[in-house]
Amino acid sequence: MNVVEEIAVEVSKDFDIPIQWIFSPRRSRNIAWPRQYVMLIARNSTSLSLPQIGEALDRDHTTIIQGINAAEVRVERDPDLSRLVSRIGAKVAFKRKEITQRLSQNWRMRRAA
Repeated sequence: MNVVEEIAVEVSKDFDIPIQWIFSPRRSRNIAWPRQYVMLIARNSTSLSLPQIGEALDRDHTTIIQGINAAEVRVERDPDLSRLVSRIGAKVAFKRKEITQRLSQNWRMRRAA
């Protein structure tokens, strides 16, 4: 699972929508807004480029730019939403760090044996 998918899983849980909807072509607000939060979190929490985020979501990079801008406006206006987006970003970063540490530890153990 790539990092955008991990973010999408967390966002879909918090917004109570199926993960498939994040990656679908549907454009209704209850799906588009969570998808835009995935875009924003991926941009702020990873080193992925806009085209890479777009590829992961099957969108053009210009759509990613628009989605990030729209999500930023809503996050700036709503402190609860801001906390939610920050929490998801931190949770995904923690999970990835934990996995990296575990892999590194396993690698060191195998080399020592």
